Amino acid sequence: MGWCGAVPPPPRPPRRTAARRTTPVVYGRGPAAPPPTRTAGSGRTRGGRAPVTRSRAPHRTRRPVAPPGHGTVRPWPGRHRGTARDRATRRGTRGIRSFPVETRRGVPEEAAVPFRTRTTPAPARRARTAPFASALVLALALSACAAGAGGAAPPGAGPRTGPSTPAAPATTAVPPPAPGTTAPGRTTPAAPTPPSPTRPATPPAGGAQVRVAVYFLHGGRVSPAPRSATAPATAAGALRALLSGPSAFERGHRRTTAIPAGTQLRSLAVRDGVATVDLSGRYDDGAGAPSMRARLAQVVFTATRFPAVKSVRFALDGRPVTRFGGEGVDLARPVGRADFEDLSPTVLVESPMIGETVRSPVRVRGTANTFEAGFGLRLTDAAGRTAVKTHAMASSGNGTRGTFDLTVRFRTTREGPGLLTTFWDSPEDGRLVDSATVPVTVRR
Repeated sequence: MGWCGAVPPPPRPPRRTAARRTTPVVYGRGPAAPPPTRTAGSGRTRGGRAPVTRSRAPHRTRRPVAPPGHGTVRPWPGRHRGTARDRATRRGTRGIRSFPVETRRGVPEEAAVPFRTRTTPAPARRARTAPFASALVLALALSACAAGAGGAAPPGAGPRTGPSTPAAPATTAVPPPAPGTTAPGRTTPAAPTPPSPTRPATPPAGGAQVRVAVYFLHGGRVSPAPRSATAPATAAGALRALLSGPSAFERGHRRTTAIPAGTQLRSLAVRDGVATVDLSGRYDDGAGAPSMRARLAQVVFTATRFPAVKSVRFALDGRPVTRFGGEGVDLARPVGRADFEDLSPTVLVESPMIGETVRSPVRVRGTANTFEAGFGLRLTDAAGRTAVKTHAMASSGNGTRGTFDLTVRFRTTREGPGLLTTFWDSPEDGRLVDSATVPVTVRR
């Protein structure tokens, strides 16, 4: 048989044993081992290896080069399985193949280079136990069975939020069961409710009663009193309650008003934080600058109690007012609480208000304008004993009105009418500079 560039693979040799393994065979780059010699009278080489087909120049030292697409021919000593790349190389280069071989002079020539195949079968890879995978498959199978038998959605399947394509209708029309009933053998799931977007707190429904505050005068300075207004026109309801004047209980605790009786509210409009209050012409009756400023302050404090109102613009009988009263109080611009600081007490308690019931702990809120923002708080029960006396701090002071919000615990000996007193002592000699009282009902 002439040279054709390839030699058929030799017959599969018998299984080798450790005793017959004499010299390891190394395949790879580097100086190649000398060609094996033949044993006299046999077709096998020493060591039980297959016969080697010599190239045209057997005296030359050759360096095997990996076939194209298989990378470098790596060693495969003994039974070592090697890496996945080695196994792929061996699988792709089993038997004897013909490919270029470098010679000493660097001239490639065709030669048949033997590649040894494994003579012993690779041990079967032991299957690893996968408890997690088994449990997952079992759970999916049970879910599928339950879905097929009952028609119910699997646990955890919520309503779809995105658009979905409805399934094609069945060929046989089946009338749906009546609402609240289920078809025999089937479970009708509840209709999914799409998640609603987060919305701000809804305003009170029409006709609901909302607790508001109106401001009367106590000792010539403003003092809040509780009232109820019908939603949604709560601001207009509060102003109408103010125009009605204090109650008998409030008058008994020296709450008065500077607004002339018979004054009516014509309209109220709020825009960009400014409330335009249109009152009847009787609102400017009377004389005296203190009375004019006091009635203006009552309306301003009552309207600005609502967070949407920051300042107030006045109108009388539908006409804007720029100068109010015979003294000419300037109203060319909207006015706010800061314009009537002289009519505010040093410590103004916004809550609790006159006549309200307090229990321990009681929350006290308001504003203050004192030296270094400090002031005192005292609660007296029905027996005239001090249930609690504490020192409080506002957010600011020294000419700037700040806010305060504190919770006070107290112990009372007798329930009934009590008195909440705020006071400010002089930092120089400790004498009382200013105080304000709020009649309340004390409960344990």
